[in-house]
Amino acid sequence: YGDTTGVLTVGNSDIAVIVEDAPSACAVASTEIYTGIAILGTNLSTKQKHCLKKHRKIIICLDNDAKGKAIKLLRQLQGLVECTVKFISKDLKYCPRHEIINVLTQ
Repeated sequence: YGDTTGVLTVGNSDIAVIVEDAPSACAVASTEIYTGIAILGTNLSTKQKHCLKKHRKIIICLDNDAKGKAIKLLRQLQGLVECTVKFISKDLKYCPRHEIINVLTQ
């Protein structure tokens, strides 16, 4: 509901983690190490890229079934910001804080 032209950002770290939904973004932000970002859709708009490039580093962290989407996002962000991809087998919104940190630092 509301304006979905930007990104849903939770937290204020300069290391952002792109996830699939708002609850996962909240779970990532609960680490107090990362900013959780939920993007809506598969193509990044100019407004979304502008929002994302303020981060020092971005980790795209999507489920294994979203490999194509993750690679597409990586290609769209290359040259704007340091960016990597991590594929996960368990949805981050169901993980405790320490497990999220472990997944993202491996």
